[in-house]
Amino acid sequence: MLGTPYEVNATFFFVDMIELIAKGHVMESYFEYSWIEFLVEKKIIVGANDFLRSRLISDDENFSELQKLRAEFFIWRKAKIGI
Repeated sequence: MLGTPYEVNATFFFVDMIELIAKGHVMESYFEYSWIEFLVEKKIIVGANDFLRSRLISDDENFSELQKLRAEFFIWRKAKIGI
């Protein structure tokens, strides 16, 4: 319904931003605790190389890696900003 894992991954930055705005969070430094920053800190994105994107394109029916990473992301974000 939402698309392939690759397509869903591409929307997380915006979905997360909308969620925080709806919760009343100040958005001045959103990038510091965004989905993209999480992937950079985990070295899944290094420079122009997005290793997650490459893996998701190669297996466009398996959401398990995204589910695992999203669970880690929410723990990481909660530690950074409490949400």
